[in-house]
Amino acid sequence: MGVEIHTNEVETAIAPKRLFKALSVGSDQLFPKVLPGYVTNIHTLQGDGGAGTIKKTYYKEGDKEKYFTVEIMEIDEEKLAYKNKMFEGDMLGEKLASVIYEVSFVGKGDGDGCICKAKSVYHIKDGFVITEEEINTDKEKWIQMVQLVQNYLLQNPSTYAA
Repeated sequence: MGVEIHTNEVETAIAPKRLFKALSVGSDQLFPKVLPGYVTNIHTLQGDGGAGTIKKTYYKEGDKEKYFTVEIMEIDEEKLAYKNKMFEGDMLGEKLASVIYEVSFVGKGDGDGCICKAKSVYHIKDGFVITEEEINTDKEKWIQMVQLVQNYLLQNPSTYAA
């Protein structure tokens, strides 16, 4: 099995703690609102939201219902960081055994907003290769999702503000 590691950063106008809450602990409620017509439902299969929790996300691609399953490996509210492992589902396709996402949120220094840093560790099945185009598509989807969440939070200033 091969492993490829890629990083990505997105600058946002949202405070680090607020964006962390939205993209980690609040994602179950937020993603169906922010991505209506794409994310249809998120079910907790096991756990209480902390490390070891397993969640299954259902989404639509065209007229087909698809899913992926993730395990929360780490969640650190002090460091504003989390780590998830996608280990099952349609998003993995035929090439990937799993993908580990490590995400952290760092203040920009000017007091406004943060930089969302993501590291993706792709575990590639034997005999397969991931192309740069596939990696770039994954990065673009991540950036779009963060931007959609940012826009939602800007339009709803009390959401995850506490």
